[in-house]
Amino acid sequence: MVLKMSAVQRRLIKKTEEGIAKEVEMRELERINGELKKQLIRLPGPDIGERLNQSRDVVKAKSRQIKASRKSAFHPTFCSISTPCSFIVYHSYY
Repeated sequence: MVLKMSAVQRRLIKKTEEGIAKEVEMRELERINGELKKQLIRLPGPDIGERLNQSRDVVKAKSRQIKASRKSAFHPTFCSISTPCSFIVYHSYY
């Protein structure tokens, strides 16, 4: 009977240790899960890509406008006989 009780006690101790190990593992997994949730919150959403594309299109359109205005501002038809073209181009940058 004493042998049986000591065997049951050993099994109980073993199961208790396994339960504690599982609990420690569970807490570690919960901690990692919390960290991953925090990282996920900081990631951009799907609407960011769309807004980025819209901003890119706006920048392209503005660049085209600037290039077109520069071309028209420095077009040789603005040069007259009394004012050389190099004078107009040089002084329009400053």
